[in-house]
Amino acid sequence: MRNINMLGMLDMKGNETIRRVYGVDGIAPTLTTSQGGHRQPKILVSGSESMELLETNDFFCGAGGLGIGFKQAGFKIAGAWDYDKFAIEAYKHNVGDHAKQADITEMTWRDVTRADMWTFGFPCVTFSVAGLKMGMIFECTKCGYEETFEGELIIDGKTGCTKCGSYSKPKDPRGLLFFEVMRLLKETEMNNPDNMPKMIMAENVKGVRPYLDVIEGEYKKRGYKMYAVLYNSKFWGVPQNRERYFIMGVHESIDKEFIFPEQQELYVPRLSSILETDVDSKYYISDEKAARVIEEAKQKVEVGKAHACLTPDQPKQQNGPRAKANEMEMFTLTAQDRHGVITTSEEGGYSVRKLTPREYARLQGFPEDFEIVVSDSQAYKQFGNAVTVTVSRSLAERVKMFLQSL
Repeated sequence: MRNINMLGMLDMKGNETIRRVYGVDGIAPTLTTSQGGHRQPKILVSGSESMELLETNDFFCGAGGLGIGFKQAGFKIAGAWDYDKFAIEAYKHNVGDHAKQADITEMTWRDVTRADMWTFGFPCVTFSVAGLKMGMIFECTKCGYEETFEGELIIDGKTGCTKCGSYSKPKDPRGLLFFEVMRLLKETEMNNPDNMPKMIMAENVKGVRPYLDVIEGEYKKRGYKMYAVLYNSKFWGVPQNRERYFIMGVHESIDKEFIFPEQQELYVPRLSSILETDVDSKYYISDEKAARVIEEAKQKVEVGKAHACLTPDQPKQQNGPRAKANEMEMFTLTAQDRHGVITTSEEGGYSVRKLTPREYARLQGFPEDFEIVVSDSQAYKQFGNAVTVTVSRSLAERVKMFLQSL
């Protein structure tokens, strides 16, 4: 074990050049932090305890980013499903044993429990830069023509090329999993309308923006008015630059406008607030490799292309590299262990290490009592793909107040 002080943030991918460092000093309203430590956020539960317990279904539940937030807000998780067996293992251990491993393309309305709310953070890779933004695009297997299709045609499997009449297939099938939720809503409405949720909520990356009109059209066909907002996790109590759309649907039978909670943009906690003080040596990279990373960091700081560490001969002055670093935008957590920090030892030397799974969890607002029961690689994947808990909890609190006011 080594006692360390964090000096900077780096991207461990490729040449391991330094990318991001601290955010702005201050105290976030949804997460209280102190220097060098991490404290649990206060849980605000609105409404009367005597009111009827609200329930939610959690599709693409992952390790529980949305589920935990709704549970903290006082919801009961009626059902949860995910294709990944390791995500289900983590969810069952920490959120509820009602979670089931399932392929949503094989689910029917009979598999879905009644609930007031459905949430679904459908797979985001295909809408991101990493996924080449293939989204909901189909490509003809004969002439190569690319197009998008209306939801009913996708649900019914009638995606014939409108140019040559041949068969068109999705460029990335993951981009169509949103329509599987729409299918389940359609089946529920036809076979058991009493089980239709009052509200639905999708979550995805910023790259889903070109498809918001498609999503709105699908919501409308299923009987929901759409409300959308783009939030950044760094304004919700965690030191991570993570922009995500939250797309709410309110059933047309409800004659009331939904208003999202307001995002505060005054305070962002320091990255140092989520770091562990004693880190196993397995997370440190070799001295030879670390030396190259540190030298590159020094050079980039000198030319103003990165702000990641203070070299021994650089004073900690107000207008020095550290001051510049505090003004820099932070990184976005990914599903791989590609993020790391440059640290100093008690002897004054520099070291380089990866972020630990627990630090990944803290960057996503997961509570400290969340037990990591999977391998490190699976934990990085789960937390990197998760919805930030502090955001989901705030949304859940607003949904709860909205539904209880009806």
